[in-house]
Amino acid sequence: MDLNCCIGHFRNSHPDIPVHYQLHLSYMRYLNRLNKIYVGVAFVLAGLFLFKVITYKASEKFYYTASVSNPKEFPVRILGIGFELKNGSLVAPSFHLDEEMINSFLSDWGRSEYNEAYEPQFLPESLFLEYVDFRTKNYYADTIQLPKEKMTAIFRDAKKNNLLENLTSWGVKKGLKYHIGIANDGNIIFWLTGSKFEKEFYRTQLQPKPFPRYIRATNQPVADKDVLLNQLFEELADSVKAELKKEDSFNVQYKDSIPKYFHNLQP
Repeated sequence: MDLNCCIGHFRNSHPDIPVHYQLHLSYMRYLNRLNKIYVGVAFVLAGLFLFKVITYKASEKFYYTASVSNPKEFPVRILGIGFELKNGSLVAPSFHLDEEMINSFLSDWGRSEYNEAYEPQFLPESLFLEYVDFRTKNYYADTIQLPKEKMTAIFRDAKKNNLLENLTSWGVKKGLKYHIGIANDGNIIFWLTGSKFEKEFYRTQLQPKPFPRYIRATNQPVADKDVLLNQLFEELADSVKAELKKEDSFNVQYKDSIPKYFHNLQP
């Protein structure tokens, strides 16, 4: 209904009201209807925008879990490990099962103990890792930035090619598993694994750092480097101590070797 029609209808309905009042009231009613239309359109557009944002964000979430291993010839003590999002907050999954295996000197290159996945999550932006290498007595601590676009592409290709793996013992929650390998000399290798599928997507080499005054992961004070190392070495099993005395292991570079538990490594 246009403005002239509104005015004509109002004059016929209220002949006793002066014309200028009729014009004013008709105009106000016209504006009121127009505003309601604009508000309605705005709500529709806002709803469509919100739906688009929610749909877009949901497409960036995936089911995944993670594990970590090290070669038994190069035992380490993990002091802290965890995935981080862009804002620095930690994100599941937890590494505690493999962390216990490594710190109990029961791990091996490529061995893994995974937690289940419960909800789809944004992919991690980085990995925080802090550990001591028993063979070299070096301390490593760093936040490793991960290739987000490359990881996303691997997840989507795996879904397209039916390579996702069910990550829960109940229901169906298909995704991929991260595996982090702590090789000797600070070399860190990252793989994504699925159903008959393993693919390396990133590697880096950390540099030893001076022992800190505080362990970053736990805020535990370090009064003396040698005292801390002696405490850690006291926890070593005799078999591990014997392994450390084998000099032939020094020439092995695990960053160039395929984990013994991998059987479907992709190029």
